[in-house]
Amino acid sequence: MITLLLIDDHEIFRDGIKSYLANQHIFEIMYEAGDLPSAKKIIEHHQPNIIILDLSLGNKSGIDILKFVKENNFVSKCLVLSMHDDNAYINQCLSLNAAGYILKNESGTELLKAIQFILKGETYISHGVSKNLLKNYHPKNNLKQPGFESSKLTTREEEIILLIEKGLTTQQIASKLFISTKTVETHRSNLFKKLEVTNAIELLNKARALGILD
Repeated sequence: MITLLLIDDHEIFRDGIKSYLANQHIFEIMYEAGDLPSAKKIIEHHQPNIIILDLSLGNKSGIDILKFVKENNFVSKCLVLSMHDDNAYINQCLSLNAAGYILKNESGTELLKAIQFILKGETYISHGVSKNLLKNYHPKNNLKQPGFESSKLTTREEEIILLIEKGLTTQQIASKLFISTKTVETHRSNLFKKLEVTNAIELLNKARALGILD
């Protein structure tokens, strides 16, 4: 049974999201909460598969939910659905293990795609968020700086970066390249180390900034 918790302090917005998702027939149960105390109780008692949360909850912050889930090792995966497109918010959420981040002005299709990725165990960052991160990205380290050899990236690693950019999951990459998911994860880990990044979004942004991706 797949379950959802929707956290937003605007009831009309919650109703709209619930109505849209009900027509998708993904979730058997959809909980909702308009404040932090109610949300935390539902998480403690039910540990829903996915939590969709806004960052602005009256005079409180949805960041507290991310911290709560992480500190208590709950199995719930958090998808941030917010109007905030500031890099500081996005990076903070990713550092707290948010499984996805999309903007409120994006489409229902984008929301559905994020949910599908997260249910497969992947992280999803919407096109709008990724575009904003790239626009404000200023790499501290550049592949063209003295001391870095572009040959450190193997052909296979460059292939995997391209497939990550296309939005393929680890399983899809493995199937396309006829390798195991474990091998894909090993290549991904090596890429993080070589490009000195900590997540897929930083990887793509740096790859674009350094000319690996167009």
